[in-house]
Amino acid sequence: MNIVQIIFLAILGSLIGYYLQIPIGVLVGSFVFVLIAQLAWLHMNPLPKKVRFYAQVLIGGVAGLNINRDILVQFKDLIIPSILSVILHILFSIGMAYILIKFLRTDRVTAITSIIPAGMSEIIFIAKELETDVQLVIITHLYRVMMIITLIPLLMKFLL
Repeated sequence: MNIVQIIFLAILGSLIGYYLQIPIGVLVGSFVFVLIAQLAWLHMNPLPKKVRFYAQVLIGGVAGLNINRDILVQFKDLIIPSILSVILHILFSIGMAYILIKFLRTDRVTAITSIIPAGMSEIIFIAKELETDVQLVIITHLYRVMMIITLIPLLMKFLL
């Protein structure tokens, strides 16, 4: 019965987030609704590995559908900037992870997975696979995403 409640709450939260036009409202809405239910009455354990496997299959399929020939043609022009961006992200992430390790006294793997740039759903799967402090990773990423959603439009308004 709990899984049915989770699906219902996730869909309801997603729809509300979508119709209110909240940035990434589908993800944020489902997350918030399930989080509230989990804290209030569900008290459910994380989903079994088999369910997470199928969720990863679905996410991978959705990502694959977003690639087409035009994107692959453009990719050749982006190889050098992409490699440079990845290197800079890794260096910045290591530096920020070091700060998390010192201030939060967390382990290295949790600190790195808390900081690395990735989508929320993808990083949750990575954190679970690496057996990190998943709750800290989720909170850190949610905070980062919420700050980006809030600050980027303001910065663009003032800079452009």
